[in-house]
This record gives sequence, C-alpha cells and structure tokens, in this order.
Amino acid sequence: MHHYRHLHGYKGTNEAFLDGLLAEQVLWCPQVPHTLDFWNIRNLDYVLFNHYEEMKKDIMSVLRKTCKFLGKSYTDEQLEKLAQHLSFDIMKKNPTANQTQLVKALEKVRDTKIDFKFMRKGQSGCHRDELNP
Repeated sequence: MHHYRHLHGYKGTNEAFLDGLLAEQVLWCPQVPHTLDFWNIRNLDYVLFNHYEEMKKDIMSVLRKTCKFLGKSYTDEQLEKLAQHLSFDIMKKNPTANQTQLVKALEKVRDTKIDFKFMRKGQSGCHRDELNP
C-alpha cells in the first residue's frame, strides 16, 4: 500500500486497497496465494522460511540457521560483519535497497519530487498504527 501511494499515486482508502489486494485486482498479484504456496511447503528440506521478527530479535541465530541450511560456515567475525550490513539502519541508507533509481526515474517522468523510502520504520507490528482491526 505504501508503494502504491507513493509510486503509483494511489489515493484510495486502506480498506479499499486491501480489498483489492485480496480480490487480486492490484498489480503484481496474486500476492496472498503466492505467499501461501511457499508457506505450505515451509517444512520441506529444501525450503527455508526466515521471519522478519526473528531477524529483529536475534539476527545471529537466523544467520547461523541460514548458513546451516546452505551448508556454509563463516567465522563469528564474518557473521558480525554480515549482521551489521543487514541491519535496518545500514539497509535504509542503501540506495539499491531503497529503489533509488526507480524513484529518480519516476521523478523525471513525472517532473516532480517523490518523497518515498522503501525502508521505513524497521519495526514489527507497525501495521496496528496504520490499519483498522
């Protein structure tokens, strides 16, 4: 919804957007069935599902679990460096992670400044502040 407001000019209500998402009437749909397809195979040996909440709580455990899944091993120093690189504060400053080139292209086409950051708050549960129950 954040993307649609800032990048596509969506001006409708949150409820209307979510209804459209669930009805697969939004670009890049079907999002929910696509996610559920992977959720349904999450217990297979060749699928690894990491949750954002887990990464926020203990990134080192998630990195170790991911290394084990991929059959890789790294030193604690390497994992610390990777954890720092993957931190929200660092990624928020990363032009690639924030779709900076896309925003610049849209600004040029529209001849207007777009106030958009892909990485916003980096907190779990913020949907409660933006959506009605």
